[in-house]
Amino acid sequence: MTVQASAPGKLALLGEYAVLEGAPALVAAIDRRARVRLEAVSGDVCHVDAPDVDAQGAAFTVSPRGRVVWRNRETYRHLALITAVVERLTRNSRRFGAFRASLCTRGFFAAGNKLGLGSSAALVVALAAALMRHAGASGHFDPPADQLALLLDMHADFQRGGSGLDVAASFSGGLIAFERCSPQPRLRRIPWPAGLEMLCLWSGRSASTPRFLQAVDRSRARDPRAHATHIERMAEVACQGRDAALAGESARLLAALDAYADALDAFGKACGVPVMNGGHTRLRQLAGEAGAVYKPSGSGGGDVGVAFARDPDCLATLRATASRAGFTPVDLQVDHCGLVVD
Repeated sequence: MTVQASAPGKLALLGEYAVLEGAPALVAAIDRRARVRLEAVSGDVCHVDAPDVDAQGAAFTVSPRGRVVWRNRETYRHLALITAVVERLTRNSRRFGAFRASLCTRGFFAAGNKLGLGSSAALVVALAAALMRHAGASGHFDPPADQLALLLDMHADFQRGGSGLDVAASFSGGLIAFERCSPQPRLRRIPWPAGLEMLCLWSGRSASTPRFLQAVDRSRARDPRAHATHIERMAEVACQGRDAALAGESARLLAALDAYADALDAFGKACGVPVMNGGHTRLRQLAGEAGAVYKPSGSGGGDVGVAFARDPDCLATLRATASRAGFTPVDLQVDHCGLVVD
């Protein structure tokens, strides 16, 4: 039996950082997909090829206690995500049949640079779905009542936390409003606001989200009151943007996106996190000159940013001026399909 699964990456549009403390976020699934091809094999050794992370011919077994045992310990550094997914699934499975898996995430890279489009979340979603289909085909898997909740747990195990908005986007597809709620996150699909145009731009360097989140934690510990003030402001703007998106009011959403970029910049400076560094300050300036709104997508400090406008000519002008300034446009479209398993 052969299973193929794929899941899209994401662009965080609104609510970065504040979403970790309960604020709403807007996130779009985009047409760069993590792809998994999985084939059942005899024996008890699982094989993995993942050329995009320099892991070819990796092999592991699953112990009676459900632990992944890599035949080459160095492999673990490259494929910790697989360990997290398989070990989480073995909690629901009486027996996990051996397989050979090929993993592809090349669409999340450009010229050797990781673009910051949620490749790990997309791969968790695609790999877990393929493995659940593989295990379920032989009756050795008890499917969860809430598949999204399981996927969120898996990615949190791998990433040591996170909001889960990238997993939600990969799973559902489209544009979604996302909130971390108890007991489970809340997501709602939203039609793309009519008349709103988008342009994604590569800032010129990759960023380290875990390092930025650690700096935010230290800032919160130093001055909880100041931290709360910034989060409240970002949450207020995120709510305004979410409501505008739900109402399909692109002009009001543009204003919220611009205001969030200001709030994000102030938050980063207060925390010692260079959110607007790594080319984002210059890109925002160029966007303003072209009549567009620009903000980083995600934690900032590098990776990609997104420009928005109601007039496509504004974005055409920005594409040209940003290219002349040494930045790279990244052609992306919203992916409305989400997880696909064949």
